[in-house]
Parts: sequence; C-alpha cells; structure tokens
Amino acid sequence: MPADSHLFCRLTIIGLVIGSLTLIAQPVNIWRHFTATDGLIESYVGAVSVGVKETVWITHGQTSQMTTFDGFSVQHLPSPGIDTHVEESAVGEVWAMDIRPGSGAA
Repeated sequence: MPADSHLFCRLTIIGLVIGSLTLIAQPVNIWRHFTATDGLIESYVGAVSVGVKETVWITHGQTSQMTTFDGFSVQHLPSPGIDTHVEESAVGEVWAMDIRPGSGAA
C-alpha cells in the first residue's frame, strides 16, 4: 500500500476512536439543578462544600439562613454571615470562612 493509504487508514482509525469516546461520556441529564423550589433558602448560592459525611453545605447571599442537604432532605440553619464558605473538618467540626474580596486572615 502506498504511504498515503497508510496515513488515511491511521487517521480514519484515530477519528473513529475519538468519536467513540463521546459516546461513552456521561449523559447531560444526570445533572440536577437545585433552586428555591427544591427547598434552598434562595436560588442564589454563594458557596458550596461537601463534608466528611457527604452533607452538602450551601451558603447564600444576604440571608439569615444557610442550607444543608444530606442527599435526601434539605435543612435550614442559621447563617454564619454574608459571603461565607462553610467547611466540615475530618472529625465533623463545622467552620465558616469569610470569602469577601479583600478580606484577609485576622
């Protein structure tokens, strides 16, 4: 076979392999979009983190409450403040961090 035929075969195989990778990618419909109608305090979300027990900690804008989600139910807790990020330590302690632009460690 001439060199051009080998190149064409190789490019065809590469194209088929790359094309098949998109077929095994995750479908778009596995993502879920949560809003206030699902139980969040408000649809605006300031920060999200996942704790050691897989609890999702969600802070919002200028509200007095935050949201937690354990995979089954939504709960509302007092918010640690505006523009905060909540993290859970390896032993289950909950920490809140100020995430406003320009805010440094005290």
